[in-house]
Amino acid sequence: MVKKHGIYRSSSSNEIGLLCRLILFIEDVIEDAECSDIYVDRIDLDKFVLKPVNCKYDVNESISIFRDRYEPIDICLGEASSSYRALYDHVIEKYEETIHSYMKKIYRETFESGIEYFTGVTFDGRFFVLEGEEGYVKFPAIPHCLSIHTHPSLYPVPSSADFKNIVRLIIDRGLGHVVVAGVSSIAIYRVKPLNIGEYEELKKLISRDPISILDYIRTKIGFLKIKYLP
Repeated sequence: MVKKHGIYRSSSSNEIGLLCRLILFIEDVIEDAECSDIYVDRIDLDKFVLKPVNCKYDVNESISIFRDRYEPIDICLGEASSSYRALYDHVIEKYEETIHSYMKKIYRETFESGIEYFTGVTFDGRFFVLEGEEGYVKFPAIPHCLSIHTHPSLYPVPSSADFKNIVRLIIDRGLGHVVVAGVSSIAIYRVKPLNIGEYEELKKLISRDPISILDYIRTKIGFLKIKYLP
């Protein structure tokens, strides 16, 4: 039987890809110029104004170094009102407003057949859909910023294998992952750039059982966030 595979582009995936590129760009500038924060406001479709805060080194030089890497994003310096930290939540909110309804429709097939489906949103704004097997879908080694998969159960508890793939995605500077199930869905995503100690803590998580991992993220980890979606 031919499996369902496809690569697509939509206004929603374009927006998520743009926000993810903006996050990586700002993270790189903050690390390079050693800023304590960068405030950001949107002034046009793909144009943003940045206000660097307490930078140790020349932020203009850092911007010029990384600007071309994340095209097309139009950046200028000026007054801005919101910390870049809000962008991580904005990505999940945009997913919830748009692609989530599509994934819930796909979940119906998973519920009936047990076959899981995987969707990834790439940094350039495309998204791909892969059909897996009954009770299993392989997370592809394709660079992407946000991934989603359907879970053949009523409750969105990621498996141990799921957590290993989520950790790999975040270590590769992806934003996070959403598990879509029957009663609700769960988004697990990072809310800041990770340092070496946080990367090591993240790697150690996968030795735990799934329920204790969720509890640990809720109570012990400040760089990851859990959000339940209807």
